[in-house]
Amino acid sequence: KNFIEIFPDKYDLKSKDPVDDLWSKNSDLCCDIRKVKPLKKALINFDAWFSGRKGFHSIERSEKPLIELQDDKFLISPLLFWKQSRIERYLNEFNLLKHPLNLLGYKSIGCANCTMKPIKKKNIRSGRWLNSKKTECGIHNFFKK
Repeated sequence: KNFIEIFPDKYDLKSKDPVDDLWSKNSDLCCDIRKVKPLKKALINFDAWFSGRKGFHSIERSEKPLIELQDDKFLISPLLFWKQSRIERYLNEFNLLKHPLNLLGYKSIGCANCTMKPIKKKNIRSGRWLNSKKTECGIHNFFKK
């Protein structure tokens, strides 16, 4: 019942992405104004936050610690070491709904413009930021900026 809904700053959207195509020109800046800055602002009064990162999504993620300290904030990733099969069992056991796109073959879901079905069967995140070397939006390391 207690949750925070966050949105990008209207001025940032108007000044940096007036025709809503920034994702195709500068995905790092797009993620920054739509994800990183709003989350940073929302977390100002918190000491910790939880992430849904899963280690089986990438080698980089699998090497992360369960709890990280980033600029005096704890980033806790409780699903980091869960295998995909354990997550599936948990969802079934507690009758939790999957994201509708997951049921259509999308394995890693982000913004509409930067999310496709995986193009490599063994790389769950290969549908994210196609034709780019980008692998993360930046919310998991924004305190280092």
